[in-house]
Amino acid sequence: MIVAIPSARKAVRRRGHDPLGAMAKVAVQRLREDGLHIVGLDALRQRRRVADQAALTVDERAVNLAGALVVDPQVAMGGRSVLLVDDVITTGATLDEAARALRAAGADVLAAATVAATPLRRTVTSGER
Repeated sequence: MIVAIPSARKAVRRRGHDPLGAMAKVAVQRLREDGLHIVGLDALRQRRRVADQAALTVDERAVNLAGALVVDPQVAMGGRSVLLVDDVITTGATLDEAARALRAAGADVLAAATVAATPLRRTVTSGER
């Protein structure tokens, strides 16, 4: 199964589309054309709003996202192997939260694929200068 991280509904309305969802659908289609038995699932839902993460630290992002995602109760995840898909990995907090929600629903999260990764910003302490 391929499961994409859901975009906030507000962001989808603002953009007029869901670019990550569209990319995941293309990936599923191409993998099927290559003979793989792959299914794309729209399994994750946002349980609550989260703050914009741009200015948050690693720890703040983890707190911000804790418990924010849930598996749609209409999607049976028990025993399914999952590849998570996200657009950009910054700290990994979003992927961690998605994996937590999927595992809680009985899925086996095998790996994650992202389009891009940002370098982790590190705070320099006075002793390192």
